[in-house]
Amino acid sequence: MFVFGLWLRLYFVHFPVILYTLYLPESRRLSFLKWIG
Repeated sequence: MFVFGLWLRLYFVHFPVILYTLYLPESRRLSFLKWIG
């Protein structure tokens, strides 16, 4: 149950970030992915 809660928290943290990168223009998305990567 603890692992599931941890995964759920990770999911809710990263999901808005992924959505945000999807709505960005291509060039800005690539630079953003480099920045977080």
